Amino acid sequence: YPEIIPLVSCIVRSGRSCWLVTNGTHLAEKAEALVETGIQGITVSIDSTEEAHDRERGHGAFRSAVEGVRSLLKYRSARPRTKLKVMVGMVLLPQNVEEAPELIRQMRALGVDRMGIERLQYVSEEQGHQHEAVFQEAFQLKPTSWKAIVRQIQPDGPDKVSEIVAKLRASEELRGFLEWGTPRWTAEDYFRYYSDPTETAPQNKQCRFPWDSV
Repeated sequence: YPEIIPLVSCIVRSGRSCWLVTNGTHLAEKAEALVETGIQGITVSIDSTEEAHDRERGHGAFRSAVEGVRSLLKYRSARPRTKLKVMVGMVLLPQNVEEAPELIRQMRALGVDRMGIERLQYVSEEQGHQHEAVFQEAFQLKPTSWKAIVRQIQPDGPDKVSEIVAKLRASEELRGFLEWGTPRWTAEDYFRYYSDPTETAPQNKQCRFPWDSV
């Protein structure tokens, strides 16, 4: 968005909280100006180590994102009074999840403040068609945006995700560094969700979707 710096400056000057999420493609060139706005926080999306991340997001995406993070940290250090928090956000993709510990090690070494761990938001074909039917009956509309997040999870995917989640949650070293998007989910909850996307929340626990995913 070409007017991102004026927009963020306007929000910050108004006294409101502002937190930006970015894939980091143009972050290095905007980093100094963003830090000078007084923005509260920036999350850079990095899903895996370099080869796997680029496979999902395009060649060079990892290096661009990491260079953006480095630039933010450099300009932040030059402004000791800034309250900017720099985070990296990782989505638990079954095909990449085994690389999570290595990515976390790299990001800690880089000097980011925290890492956010998010579940993959996905739907099955069956859910999508049910969604269309409901909208057709209620609003005489046929939405198609759900097709962008259709995923077929490979059979061993839920096991991989739950195994890595259990290891990360058990790590005392990472306590306080990892910020979980679903903080009360257990490894078993992740297994159930990646096995069946209709499991949007663990049983007897709050469903966050009305707040997170309108």
